[in-house]
Amino acid sequence: MGNQYRFRVFSENLVGVSENPGVSQNTADIPKAGLTLKPPQFQEHDFRSAPQFLTPLVDRSAVAGYTTALNCAVRGHPKPKVVWLKNQMAIGDDPRFLARHSQGVLTLQIRKPGPFDGGTYGCRAVNELGEALTECRLEIRVPQ
Repeated sequence: MGNQYRFRVFSENLVGVSENPGVSQNTADIPKAGLTLKPPQFQEHDFRSAPQFLTPLVDRSAVAGYTTALNCAVRGHPKPKVVWLKNQMAIGDDPRFLARHSQGVLTLQIRKPGPFDGGTYGCRAVNELGEALTECRLEIRVPQ
């Protein structure tokens, strides 16, 4: 029950048995009563997620005139859009700042900061599922 068969038939008479068998063209299918195969439904996993900071920004102190960097790490799918902030204002294309993004690690490089570059810095990550924000304080020390 539940198998398929193909038959080979040899003929036999007074002269002997045939050399080659006759093979059936169609298979014989004997179904099992009451049993049918129902494969489980495959449900694709949804990998989308809202942005989340794995490593937040930390408060820093830097010496005026020496380049410093702020680092954090974010994850989210689809890839979040990142905006760097200084005192809740977007930094934009200021040439003193260089923002980099590699494999979820975000870096804001501040070139030769002066005393006016101190304040609260933030990083906002936004995608279609939500947004996340991390902030830190940057203190610029003037050498004596």
